Amino acid sequence: MTSRLSVDGESAYAEVVAAPVRLAIGVYAVSTGPFAELEHAANRRTGGPRCPLFETSHSVVGQRRAWRRMVAELPVPLRMLRQDEVTRDLVPVLRGSGLPVVLGATAPSSGGPDGPGAAPPDDYQVLIDRTELFGLAGDVTAFGELLTWRLTGR
Repeated sequence: MTSRLSVDGESAYAEVVAAPVRLAIGVYAVSTGPFAELEHAANRRTGGPRCPLFETSHSVVGQRRAWRRMVAELPVPLRMLRQDEVTRDLVPVLRGSGLPVVLGATAPSSGGPDGPGAAPPDDYQVLIDRTELFGLAGDVTAFGELLTWRLTGR
């Protein structure tokens, strides 16, 4: 990524190198449990709180085939969590970003008390925020293209 900087009134180009994302983490604004999906479906019909990330990845009968295909084609692994499965290391990040969100972890560890993918909070970046997820309107292809572009720049 190249950025234009001003140094003493003169323009200069500087190379800004961001650490590569090694793991994408999607966090639903939906909990686990047998009634969570029913509650989300009811909210969708009645105008209650909705999770656009969940609507993108799931239909009324479960995870979409198109979603599974898209995930298999991503340049990095995508780990999906429901809001009650969030690890301690993500809490400070999610306070700032809100839910739902797709984060990028630049330095996931191989394990630890918070499980695989745990990293210090400053090693996360928002890849797709809540507003963008609503804007995708459940389109799996558009989600995959946006996430791939955010991960690779192409």
